[in-house]
Amino acid sequence: MKKIILFAAVVLAFASCSKQEPQTELEKHLTLNFTINNGTPTKAGKTGWEAGDVVYIFFQPLDTRTEIEYLALEYNGSKWSETWTSGLETEIAGTTGGTLTAVYCPGGINIENFYTWSPYGYSVDGTPRRMYLSAENVSYTVSGGMLSATLDMYPYSSWVNFVLKGIPEAEAGNWTVACTDIVQSRFSGVNYDGSLSSSNGSNGGELPGFMYGGDLVFGGAIINSAYFGQERDYTITVVNNKGTSDTSDDVTYTKTFTKTINQYDQIILPDPTLWQ
Repeated sequence: MKKIILFAAVVLAFASCSKQEPQTELEKHLTLNFTINNGTPTKAGKTGWEAGDVVYIFFQPLDTRTEIEYLALEYNGSKWSETWTSGLETEIAGTTGGTLTAVYCPGGINIENFYTWSPYGYSVDGTPRRMYLSAENVSYTVSGGMLSATLDMYPYSSWVNFVLKGIPEAEAGNWTVACTDIVQSRFSGVNYDGSLSSSNGSNGGELPGFMYGGDLVFGGAIINSAYFGQERDYTITVVNNKGTSDTSDDVTYTKTFTKTINQYDQIILPDPTLWQ
C-alpha cells in the first residue's frame, strides 16, 4: 500500500500599494492525499511501482468539458509528483467532492482526442494492446484545500499474463506469443460517466510483449470467463523472428498444454526451445 501526500507550492505576489491597481484572483492549489493500492499483483506478478510509472486521473462528468483534462501522478522510485492540465486543479479545488477514474498502463498511454458524440469522453491510442490497471468511479472529497481518495487498482477482469524468462531486453521485440482462447485487449477510452472502454483483437492473435523485472511478459484476455477454473487444453505458439522481416528464418514453437487458468494468473512458460 502506498500513500502519497503531495504539497503544491503557492507563491504569492504582493501588489504595489496603489489602491487603484486591480487585483488578480490567485489560482487555487490543492494538497493531494491519495492512497494507491495494487488490488492484485502489478504487471508481471510483481508488487509495487516502478520509477516512471504514471497513473492518470480523470474527473467526472466529462460531458461538461470541451478538451482533454486530467491529473497525472508519476512515480520516481520513492515518491509521486503531480501534473495538472491547465485549469483543472482550480476547478476541482472549487468543489466539495465527486467521482474520478484512475488508469495505469505499462509504458504510459496516449490520449488522442476528446470526442463529443454520445457518450462524451476521451479516445486513447490503440497500440500497444497491454494490460491496464484501473479504479473506476472512485469517490473523492475536497476539504480544507486537500483532495483525498483511495485508489484500488485492478487489472481488466479477464486478464492473464504469459512470461518468458531469460530473453535479453535487446531481443524482446523478436518474440511473439499466441494462445487459443486468449485475445489481444487494450484500454481504448474513458467515458463521461467514468467507465472505461476496451477493445479486443482476434482469438489466438499475437499478444504484445513488454519487459518487466527482467522477464518478457505477454498479456491478453480470456474469451470466456466460464473457462476460469476449468482444466482445458490451450495451444500456445511462440515465435522468434530473429529480428528480421524475412519470415523464412522464423522459428516457431507450438505446444498444447492441459491447464487450469484463473483470472489474473501469471503463467511462466517453459523454455520453448525444449518443447517437443
